[in-house]
Amino acid sequence: MKGIFTKYGIMGFIIGIALCFALDLLGIKNIILRISCLIIIMLIWYWVMMFINKTKNY
Repeated sequence: MKGIFTKYGIMGFIIGIALCFALDLLGIKNIILRISCLIIIMLIWYWVMMFINKTKNY
């Protein structure tokens, strides 16, 4: 679990930071909206990676 999280969590974090700048450029100044967007995107990224790993093992 921890290995998967560190492996993909860092990549998700980098993508999250990039998206933070993207949201800033789009004009989303609301911090709560920004954080919720980041959390949703990071969760989607995490579940996609989990799904890819599961399908690879079969």
